[in-house]
Amino acid sequence: MKETMALAKANAKKFLRNYGIQKPGRVDVVALANLESIYVQKGKPGEALGRICYSGGEGVITISGDVSLESQKRFIIAHELGHYCNEFSGRELFYICHSEYLYNPFMKNIHEHEANEFATELLMPEEWFITLVKKKPLSKKLLDEITGCFGVGLSAIAMRYAEFGDYPAGFIFVTDGKVRWCKFNPSFPFGYVPIGTKVSNFSYAFEFFEGKEIPDEPENILADAWFLNDRNYKKDFFIKELVIPMPNYQSAMVMVWS
Repeated sequence: MKETMALAKANAKKFLRNYGIQKPGRVDVVALANLESIYVQKGKPGEALGRICYSGGEGVITISGDVSLESQKRFIIAHELGHYCNEFSGRELFYICHSEYLYNPFMKNIHEHEANEFATELLMPEEWFITLVKKKPLSKKLLDEITGCFGVGLSAIAMRYAEFGDYPAGFIFVTDGKVRWCKFNPSFPFGYVPIGTKVSNFSYAFEFFEGKEIPDEPENILADAWFLNDRNYKKDFFIKELVIPMPNYQSAMVMVWS
């Protein structure tokens, strides 16, 4: 799997290089798609988040009418371009991509993983990302700066920071009070939260899903809130937590770091 991920990343680098994109900033994914004779259109509400159909030298990417955030539209387009660049071999190409295929590091579908890897590298090239976050403390301000530079959403940033960030940190994505996915920087002392786990009342995420006000700044919490099942669990060990509401998804992104 590591080899295929490396190939997907290399494909994204080559794609940017072929069109002379060398300076950090927001990559115009619609323009890039058009240059490949792939056109982007809005679909109907209730459809899969993204879809690509390519045949006879041209194609169409369709984005669900339910998608309103520009950052999510950009990632979906980049994801579908990933299918095109990673897999097109001269024949027809057709993919339907549901919400569970985007961002989720625990997904079993290798082609969707590859498309996510391509999209992440296309929108936030590794070298550009590392330069932007180098020696900067993890904070909501830094996340906003990354969003402003690359035009990506919080989930994509979480994946990237867990891989290349300077500080030991983790990101836990929670929907309707249950853990949907998580990803941790290798230097973070913990690395395991069971998927489907209900939010602990030791976490401010619990209060968020109870409809209560939560702090805007990081707070110290016991590691028990998330890591009781981790093999490195330590009693009375404190970590920092910041809960960022994502109301469009009935979700919250939880940042934790030591």
